This record gives sequence, structure tokens and C-alpha cells, in this order.
Amino acid sequence: MNKHDLNQRIAALSPAQRAIFEQLKQQKGDAQPIAHLPSFAQERLWFLHQLDPNNPAYNIAIAWSLQASLIFQFLPKA
Repeated sequence: MNKHDLNQRIAALSPAQRAIFEQLKQQKGDAQPIAHLPSFAQERLWFLHQLDPNNPAYNIAIAWSLQASLIFQFLPKA
């Protein structure tokens, strides 16, 4: 859920629900935003790094040169 969706849900609350929400918000104070959980792949990399921090297995030093035309209309979707 993004911030826009959250704001819409808050705006849709009834006055009684909004009052309860505001009370709870004041009780909690300025809470930190919820961090997103890492993906399975990120957890795997973290775990491997914990086992052997100096292992460069996932640092692949290679550069590729791609020759193709760029279709700019699809760039925002990429």
C-alpha cells in the first residue's frame, strides 16, 4: 500500500472512525515507517555474506556492449 492509497483510506473514514484514528495516532507518536521486507534473493545474499564476508562470488566483473535501437515510448515502462 502506497502513501496515496493510505491517504484515500483515511479520508474515507467516518467522523467517529477518524476521531479514533487520530487518538491512536497521538498515542503512538511519530512512528517510523514500516520497512519493506527483503526478497528471498536478498536474504540469500545476506546469508552468504554472513558466512564469508570476503567471498567475491557475487561480484561479477564483466561489461557487455549492446547494439540496438532504443524505442523511447517504452522507456518509462522499463
